Amino acid sequence: RRRLRRDRATAKRTQTFHRTIQLEALLRHAPIGIALIDENLRYTALTDVPTPFNKPRRIKRGGTIADRVKFHHPPALADEIVNIHKNVLATGIPYKGTGCLIRRPDGSHYYIDWELRRVSAGKKILGLVGTAVDVTSHIKIREELEALKNNLEETIRARTAELAQANATVAEGDRKSTRLNSSHRT
Repeated sequence: RRRLRRDRATAKRTQTFHRTIQLEALLRHAPIGIALIDENLRYTALTDVPTPFNKPRRIKRGGTIADRVKFHHPPALADEIVNIHKNVLATGIPYKGTGCLIRRPDGSHYYIDWELRRVSAGKKILGLVGTAVDVTSHIKIREELEALKNNLEETIRARTAELAQANATVAEGDRKSTRLNSSHRT
């Protein structure tokens, strides 16, 4: 009997170990940033959002939401983000943020779309899972298109004014030509 219990315990530890290895592989190679957060708003696992700037990716543990967001955001925004986490944990209503600016320590920045969901096992709340995707290139393209659109509108206005001036000049020339022709005939 003891041996059976020992074998079951060993099998359970082995299974847990393999699941942990699989989870870490998923976290390390996922095409998105993933955060696993416990019910006390502490990170149990966190990967960076995959961007060209943060390779290789590593899994971080520990630290609170408040500590991390205060590093990347001004205090008022950091408090708002912490409150979003608390609200999702309390209500279970998912949150989705789009085009959020993240500052790097070197002063550069990038944009993410992020989502936060509560994780439960039955009635027991386990914590939160957050995902983030780098959307910097999409936002830069959108900004460039907007600038081109604004430039195009300005170019059209300028060209329309030039054409109106040219039409007025042609019309004035036509009037002078008509007056000259009529004065030569009389």
